[in-house]
Amino acid sequence: MMVEITNACNLACTGCALQMEGSVSMQANRKMIDFDMYTKLVDDVQDDLIFLVPYLGGESFLNKQMFDAIKYASDRGISVSATTAASFDHIKDFGQKISDSGLDFLFFSISGTEQEIYENFHVKGELAKVIANIKDV
Repeated sequence: MMVEITNACNLACTGCALQMEGSVSMQANRKMIDFDMYTKLVDDVQDDLIFLVPYLGGESFLNKQMFDAIKYASDRGISVSATTAASFDHIKDFGQKISDSGLDFLFFSISGTEQEIYENFHVKGELAKVIANIKDV
């Protein structure tokens, strides 16, 4: 099951469905899922749910309750994966919080090994910030 934890994003990646013509502006309509709604959703489907992906297009880790959301599902025996561009301001103890949350898989979205190439795909992104966040994990 995929759950949109947030539609907020600090990037404007080329090829992202949220950037396509006609899509709702991410800056104008940034929202985070209500945590009570999330827990009810997980509770309602947990007996039939094996795998949860809390991502549909926003930067999941901009939601301050992301680690709690992962842990909530993980504590119920649900395998959880997440994808991140890791281009957010540093989250204190990010790696430890990932470990403590019970996250099973963490995927990083990186396009290019040099800033010039990286920013062609991850508009507004800083490769150095991404690398620092990855090293923290």
